[in-house]
Amino acid sequence: MLMVAVLLLPLGANDVRRVRAAVDARNAFNRSAEAVLAGLPPGKAIVFVSYPPSQNPHVALTRNEPDLASAPQWLVYDRGAENAALRALAPDRAAYRLDAATMRIERLP
Repeated sequence: MLMVAVLLLPLGANDVRRVRAAVDARNAFNRSAEAVLAGLPPGKAIVFVSYPPSQNPHVALTRNEPDLASAPQWLVYDRGAENAALRALAPDRAAYRLDAATMRIERLP
């Protein structure tokens, strides 16, 4: 039994390293996005997040806020032409687009 455990130990250590690397990559993505969002001017905003096709669908920035009226930023999926309907619901919010591939943010007119 001890011999089997010794033989399987390297495989388990490799799995721990892979999981750690995946968690680190996800956290780095979120830290980068938070740094960009922290640079927005104060006030209410809608941030349309556009993801590249290669984006891991389990790593996202969008959120479901419990109280939309008091949330300083709405982080929502960029849905192209459908964004106008959401912007019409909150004309007092500045609108931005965040490219998740480059972490660049632009103000929308």
